[in-house]
Amino acid sequence: MNATPIGGGFSFNLASSAGGTWQWTVAAMNLQVPSLPYQIQDITTPYGPMNVAAIPLPADVVQAMAQSITDVMNQIKPRMTLVSSQTSFSVGVTEGDPRRSVGAVQIRNDGGFGSFLSASATPDVPWLVVLTPEITGIARGATAQFNFDLVPDALLAAQSPFTGHVTIRDVADATSFITITVTVLVIPRPAINVSTQNVAMLWSVSNATPVVQYVTVTNSGPGTSNLSFTTTKLTNAPWLMISPESGGPLPAGTGQTLTFSIRGSSVPQPIGTYTETVRIYSTNASNSPIDIQVTLTVDL
Repeated sequence: MNATPIGGGFSFNLASSAGGTWQWTVAAMNLQVPSLPYQIQDITTPYGPMNVAAIPLPADVVQAMAQSITDVMNQIKPRMTLVSSQTSFSVGVTEGDPRRSVGAVQIRNDGGFGSFLSASATPDVPWLVVLTPEITGIARGATAQFNFDLVPDALLAAQSPFTGHVTIRDVADATSFITITVTVLVIPRPAINVSTQNVAMLWSVSNATPVVQYVTVTNSGPGTSNLSFTTTKLTNAPWLMISPESGGPLPAGTGQTLTFSIRGSSVPQPIGTYTETVRIYSTNASNSPIDIQVTLTVDL
C-alpha cells in the first residue's frame, strides 16, 4: 500500500488480487470534532469510480483502508505538553475561608501538522474545582489554560494538611496525562474578643469638647490562628466616627485598639439619647459577628 499527501488528506492505492489497483483518499474532515473526524472518499476501483462501478469491496482492500485511517491518524496526532514546569501548588487557608483561586496550568499541542488536541482536567477530591474541565480544538502550536479553585469550607485544621490531585488528559489518548498536586495547610478559626460591648458617650451642646472612647479587638482563638476584621455601623449614624475601620491580621493573643469619636457637626438635635450598633465582622472567626452598642447622650 502506497500513500501520497494531497490537499484534503492522503491518497492511498493498493494493487489487489481482485482485478488490479484500488485507490482512495483518507480525508480529515473536521479534527475538532473527536467523534468521526476522518472519511474515506474518492474510491476508484480497477473498473472505474466506486460511484459508477457497483462491485463488492475485496477483504484485502477493506483491511488496507482501515490501516490507512490509522496511518493518517498517527501522521497528524496531537501531543500534549506542559508549558510551565510547575506541577505542584501549596496553599494556606483558614477554616471557613471562602472559595479562592489556587493557580493555573498551561498546556500546548506539540503534535503533527493539522492536529487538534482535546484535553480534560479531573480533580480527585471534592474541594478542588476546575473552572473549565474540558477544552477542545487546541490547534498545533496553540496553548490552553486550566484554572483551579479551592473550596475549603469543609476542611478542618485538625485534619490538616490535605493533598489532592488534578489529572490533565488527552481525551483521545488515555496514556497521555499530566498530574498536578495541590497541598493545603489549614489553620484554625480565630475568635473575636472585645474589651467592651457597651460604649457610652456624652455630648454637651454648651461645651462642645472632643469625646473619645476606646475599644480593643483581640484574637482569642487558637495559637496558630489569625484574625482580620471589619467594622460596620448598622444604621450609618453620621455622628459616630471609628478609626481604623478594619484591622488585622492579628495573631492569637494580640489586639488592635479602635477609637470611637464624635463628629460635632453631625451631633443630632434636640437633646436626648441616640444609639448606634457597631458590628465587628470576620469572614472566618468562630464567633463572628460581635456587636457593640454605642449610646450618645446629648444635653445642655
